[in-house]
Amino acid sequence: MYKKVSKAFVLIFCFNAFAHPPSSPSSPGNRGDVSSSNFLSMPSYHGVSTGGYGFMCESGKCSEAQAIDRINLDCNKKDIQNYTQSICRNEEVVSIIKIRDFLDLNNVTEKIFLKTLRLKTYEYLKLSTMTNPKNLELSLNKKAASIGENSIIKNDGVPNEKLSCINDSDEFKKISDIPLTFTKENLDNPFYEETYFDVEMEKIDVGNTILKEKAAALANRFHPENIIRTLIYDKFLSENIRKYPKNSSMEKSILSQKKKMRQSYPGLFDEKGEFFPEAKSIMDTVYKGLGVSRNLICGGEINLSAAETDGKKIFSEKANAGSMLFPSIVDEFFENTDYLANRLDNTDECSGDALKNKTTKNLSYYFNSIDQNIKKLGERQLKKEQMEKSNICNLGIDDISKKYPQVVRQAMNDMGVDNLDVAKYALCSSGNATDFKEPVSCKGKRGNIKSPKGQDIIIDAGFFPYKIGGKINARELDDGTIVLKKTIRLEDKAGLTDKEKKCLSKSIENELVNDINCQIGYPGNKKKSEINSLDQSLCGATKPSKIERDCPTSPNKKRDPMVKIEVDLEFDPPFDFNATEDKISIYKCYRSEIPVVEDRSDCEKVKEWNISTCEKSNGIDYGLCFVEPPEKLKGCCTSFVADNMENGSLFRQNANNMTPFSKQGVWQHEIFHTFGLGDEYSDPTYPVADMGEHDSVMRNPYEPKSKILPRHVDSILKRVKECQ
Repeated sequence: MYKKVSKAFVLIFCFNAFAHPPSSPSSPGNRGDVSSSNFLSMPSYHGVSTGGYGFMCESGKCSEAQAIDRINLDCNKKDIQNYTQSICRNEEVVSIIKIRDFLDLNNVTEKIFLKTLRLKTYEYLKLSTMTNPKNLELSLNKKAASIGENSIIKNDGVPNEKLSCINDSDEFKKISDIPLTFTKENLDNPFYEETYFDVEMEKIDVGNTILKEKAAALANRFHPENIIRTLIYDKFLSENIRKYPKNSSMEKSILSQKKKMRQSYPGLFDEKGEFFPEAKSIMDTVYKGLGVSRNLICGGEINLSAAETDGKKIFSEKANAGSMLFPSIVDEFFENTDYLANRLDNTDECSGDALKNKTTKNLSYYFNSIDQNIKKLGERQLKKEQMEKSNICNLGIDDISKKYPQVVRQAMNDMGVDNLDVAKYALCSSGNATDFKEPVSCKGKRGNIKSPKGQDIIIDAGFFPYKIGGKINARELDDGTIVLKKTIRLEDKAGLTDKEKKCLSKSIENELVNDINCQIGYPGNKKKSEINSLDQSLCGATKPSKIERDCPTSPNKKRDPMVKIEVDLEFDPPFDFNATEDKISIYKCYRSEIPVVEDRSDCEKVKEWNISTCEKSNGIDYGLCFVEPPEKLKGCCTSFVADNMENGSLFRQNANNMTPFSKQGVWQHEIFHTFGLGDEYSDPTYPVADMGEHDSVMRNPYEPKSKILPRHVDSILKRVKECQ
């Protein structure tokens, strides 16, 4: 296949990684501070989101993962009591309701929260209609704007509604008459047409930054590359879900990811979650693009019907060959699309005669059909949302929860902490909290949590394409402290010395336990703790540097009852080891993306994989070589890989396979996977992850002071509680 890669392709795919945790800073796949809205990378002032509107929150206050956790409510008796006490202490609430209303808190909280939900529904529909490409096209045509000009769009095609239920709100006044500045996108994109516009964030004038980003996230739903990746990933998930039993953790994870994409891209899916006809047509075009791999067109015609048939076979073969091959499908499609674009322009080096006229027409249709179908999708969504705006005052909490779940989530993200319990009470009392409840992940239990031996709990948590979880021993002490213990057998696959074994077991165990318990405030009498920096290896040749932590570490606070974490790492455990225990194999080298399982721990194969990956990316993935002339690329990559194999920076571990060089933060990250915590970073194999805060150890274990957060501990305790 023709291998020329366009600039757009390099920009999109220069970060390419597969397994968790995220790659180290000197390894391919490290995304650093990259923030994203949907699939496209873009600057973000308000946290990081792979889901766009409904998954965005104020920077420093929360993250997408925390925002989703915030709405995962149990609605048990104790929770309702806490919400009630909070409402009674809320001066803002008390000042607007009468004393007798406290006798019917269900009614009053639902009224207060409903007004917020209606306002957020209006905000969502307002920004959505304004950023719809069909509306922009109509508006710009009216203004006769020339191509390439910036144009101010102010309510064209979006009448200034008078909504009696919310028009007295100050927030309504801010968003009821919004001017937006749009500019044509300037990417080397073969799907780019004059009618497509993208938000230029710094030039959007909507009153505040969070509205700018919400507008940008909504506009990006119509970016051709976002749409194509969404359709490919949805189909990829549909192929893979067949491999797992009904109601299994992996099936639930796949369904959750599909649900998240439907919320982020409502214009692509009908109420049953199936593609609209135009979306299906775009996916058929994707199949044609994939089929080009078997239908190259040098010196002749291309049969797009045959290419579509072959493309479906290629897609199915790859989707069923492995759960981590989504990036490979995307890569192949865009490489083939570059090939077709170059042939259409007669600019590639393909030998043979020029393309025949029929082929040229076929290719023109290939590209134009995607653009035309995106316009039709936008037109349908525009008509629907313009009608829905006029009906906002007739919507209740149940209507909005079912029809606009992303609006409910965004309302929870945007509400102040003081009023959050009003929203939680209203969702519980109305019965709508169940729509946002995360699935239970308790697979089994044995023993009693109050006994000296505690209770063994089996956590079965799926985060497709990865399966996590394991056994937790939970016991409650006389003072109410909850002790959560992991027992992990270490298996030597690297020929370790006794000294190395001792470091990898007891030294790491002690360091890990001391650091985590400091962070979460156990035993509660220490104010400071000196620990090894998480971005360094405890058992490497160089002695790691020290950092100081506050105990507890903000935002953690002293817990009541207290929680204590225990970890027992043993190479030759004195206990009876069985299948319910967790095991980590220690290899000299390991790279989890290598397709052949046996090759992942073969140092020569790991070296070859890194050199090959470095060359394929022109060195960009490794942060080097791209300034070198092509003939020096192989030597540059070979030299770099040879120099860095010994320090472990080119390895990629996971919860079952580590190396002697694994960083302290990676040990924490992987062990918390066995407690049931998921990844909070996005990479090509995990494109719609719930992004965490930058210093979360589940997002960025290479930060020197990455930490476990209160919601992480709460999540583990919730799993323990589910098993009671």
